[in-house]
Amino acid sequence: MSLVVTDLQCSQGRPRQQAGGAAAGAATVRSNHRWKVLGIGVAANASFSATFSGIPATAVFLRSGYHLGNGQLGVVLGLLGLVWR
Repeated sequence: MSLVVTDLQCSQGRPRQQAGGAAAGAATVRSNHRWKVLGIGVAANASFSATFSGIPATAVFLRSGYHLGNGQLGVVLGLLGLVWR
């Protein structure tokens, strides 16, 4: 689910600022904030994807380290998927 907010929706309920230094400074802060939020979102998505891609890739090490059979390994990996949701 995503949400798209336009500049018109952002300025509703607040008086418009006059042209000048204050308005330009506010636009810069808002723009920088957007990049920070985007960066945090990209980092969260990358870490989440790496976790779900990396856990099945370690199945060989899990099987040998914990002496699991194929069925038991399937149950363990399935339970890890349940824990994350």
